[in-house]
Amino acid sequence: KLAEQFGAKLHILHVLESDNVMYRNYVRHFKTGEKIVADYDYIRAVEGEIDAQCSAVSRMPSNCHVKVKPGVPWEEILKFVKRQNIDLVLMNARARKSKKERFGSTLGGVIRRERCPICLVNQFPSTEQLKFKKVMVGLDFSPSCQHALRFAATLADAYGATLHLL
Repeated sequence: KLAEQFGAKLHILHVLESDNVMYRNYVRHFKTGEKIVADYDYIRAVEGEIDAQCSAVSRMPSNCHVKVKPGVPWEEILKFVKRQNIDLVLMNARARKSKKERFGSTLGGVIRRERCPICLVNQFPSTEQLKFKKVMVGLDFSPSCQHALRFAATLADAYGATLHLL
């Protein structure tokens, strides 16, 4: 919805995570969990599955691009952001390994190293929520919060929303 509203390209990146440090193309199959080599045909099959799931969820914009790559997720995300000159990254905050962790190593790796805005989406927002009537930003007077405040103010202004500061 955001890409469509602002006329932006939408890139969907899926990184096939490998636990093999020496050979990153050795990954787990997304359906069976079996360890396989991520060759050209497998990568195209994963891209097809992503296309199908995206189409089932909502109408995707015509300028949507799906990319699947094997590797270390946070490293591949950072490379992709730099190569494509991405303006905004949306990620989920999933932590698989520990129930104590609130977000995973991929998100942590990207947040610590990337300088463009990163938006966390923990659940699918309803169409009503995408109208952004109220935007909140938490402030602690750090430089990153100053950037968050400017971003939130711009977003609130674009949607005619009320800006709440905490």
